[in-house]
Amino acid sequence: MRATEFINEDISRRGFLGGLGAAALGVGGAEAKPLQPKVTKPTQEPINLISMKDTEAEKVLHRAAVKAGIKGVELAQFLAQARHESDDFSRMKEYGGKQYFAKLYDPKSSPRTAKILGNTHVGDGVRYHGRGFIQITGRDNYRMAGKALGLPLEQQPELAARPDVAAKIAVWYWKTRVKPYINNFNDTKAVTQKINPAMRGLQDRHAKFMDYKNIL
Repeated sequence: MRATEFINEDISRRGFLGGLGAAALGVGGAEAKPLQPKVTKPTQEPINLISMKDTEAEKVLHRAAVKAGIKGVELAQFLAQARHESDDFSRMKEYGGKQYFAKLYDPKSSPRTAKILGNTHVGDGVRYHGRGFIQITGRDNYRMAGKALGLPLEQQPELAARPDVAAKIAVWYWKTRVKPYINNFNDTKAVTQKINPAMRGLQDRHAKFMDYKNIL
């Protein structure tokens, strides 16, 4: 994979670029392999799957989703997508380090990507790297999420890594960037398209969806 392809795919998984950002980066929906869902037996606790790495983070997200009126098949899909994006709820920050984030997102080293993300100052790439259940990346995305939720995310981007704040961001994103465009939440491919246009991890997302669908 060429470096530019890797960067495009990596940014597309953040979800918050939206149609304009994804198009500008040349990200498109990849041809997905036929889905082979994994069926699991129901458990007594509906939000504690054995495979989870951090059930507390899962519970925080689950409560926020239910409070926001997300339920049924939609809830199963929402939790599945967040579970995949956060590596089974074990990561609230993007993989990488300062050099990696600077190379990918900073205006000095990657001006085109930085412009799309609204990163205008040296250091913005590190400061506004991906955080949360459905990770947001870039100064503009932190600003938009913060404005919508009444939180100082642009001034304090590290707040987005807090499970309670990350849950609010994920619900807001879902309701504004995903739900309005989905007719059938059983369609994992259609949902994934709105979160990761490159369709990265489609099989895993669908398997996780089936996990939740079987127990919720």
